[in-house]
Parts: sequence; structure tokens; C-alpha cells
Amino acid sequence: DSKPSSFQTKSINDLKKLYDHSIKVPSPLILDVGVSLPGLSEEEVTSHGEYRHRWRNYFRDIIFPRLLIFKPDAIFISAGFDAHKKDTINAGYISLVEEDFEWITTQLVKIANTCCDGRVISALEGGYQLGGEFSSAFAKSVKAHVNALAVGAQSKSTYKTAEADIEKNYERNILDEIQRKKLEKLEIIKVTEVVNESIVNVVVDDPPVSKRRRSQVDYIALDTELNRKKNNET
Repeated sequence: DSKPSSFQTKSINDLKKLYDHSIKVPSPLILDVGVSLPGLSEEEVTSHGEYRHRWRNYFRDIIFPRLLIFKPDAIFISAGFDAHKKDTINAGYISLVEEDFEWITTQLVKIANTCCDGRVISALEGGYQLGGEFSSAFAKSVKAHVNALAVGAQSKSTYKTAEADIEKNYERNILDEIQRKKLEKLEIIKVTEVVNESIVNVVVDDPPVSKRRRSQVDYIALDTELNRKKNNET
């Protein structure tokens, strides 16, 4: 009959203290765990999905393993979508897309299927990008989230760390290949610029070779000579 207490953490280290009993809190307990954002440059965030990959890895490597150890009786999802890259409230900094919301929902449902007979409760939270040509970023994100809930409930798939590692490596390989092609393209552009610059320098530095000037022709004298030869032949 006791009400759950709330424990806010500023880092994952605070959460570790709960496991080794360094912090005493009453139960039942609601944990509010802060997640550090991956430190990336603006180019990395916007260029090829590096931010999204590291964001997913944070859950794969830190949050999900501890959640499996904790073995919750149910999972409550505060379904906010203002982290979408098109949502003006975060100025595109967090750079997630609807596929990421679908992904994390799928993983949480798998963990629920593993730990607590699939018990998941989702409550709609933030998301402020309501405008769009056909549908908003918010609407697409909600659809992706609800779809993942429905599919996960039907499949009863459980969470497997080995599959998560395969997925992580696959994403890493794709990003590395994209980056390789990007650098290769930049190198081609640089080489082309160097070649073009060399051509320009040759044209500027080496004056054009003048053609040999022909001597002036006296067409009256030439006509007279041709007529004389013609008369002699006849």
C-alpha cells in the first residue's frame, strides 16, 4: 500500500550506488536516470548518423544491461518525441528520427517480454513539431512508437545481447563505409581542383605561340603573271 518514492540521479554512477547499497532508499522505487548526450561536433551530428549510433549504444551498453539485471515488474514509457531532429524545441541538436523511437520501443518491449511477461505502459509526452507538408515529425514518431508496441506484443520476441552486438557492429560498418566514401569523394574533389589550378597556371604562365606571319601578297602582279602564262600556253 506504500506509495513509490522517486530517486533522481545525475549520472549512471549514482545508479551503481543503488546496486551496491551505498544509497539507502525506501521501496517501491522509481528511478529517474539522467543520460549524458554523446559529445560530437556539429559535422558529426548532421553528416552520417554518428550521433544516433552513439545514442543507441548508450542504451545497448549501459541502460539495457542494467534493466535486465533489475528485472522490472513492468516498464513504463514516458513517450516524448521532442528529441526529433525536426523539433524546434531542441533546435535539431539531438538529431533523432522516427526510426530511432521505433527502435528503442522495440528494445523495451523485448526486455518486457524477457522480464515481466510483456507488461508495458506508454504515456504520451512531449513533441512539438506539429506542422508538415503531409504529416508532422510528431505524428510520424507517434505512429512508429505505437507500431513497435503492437508488433512487439504479437511477436513475443525477447531481448538478446548477442543480437544487440551484431546490430551495433552492423551499424558501425555502415557508418564507416559512408565516411570512407565521403572522404574518397573529397579527395577526388581536391585532386580535380589541383589539376584545374595547374592548367590555369600553364595558360597564364606560358604565352601562346604566335603563328608564322606570311609575307604580303601582291594580287595584281599575281593576276598579271597568271594571265601571261595562260597566253603563252595558247
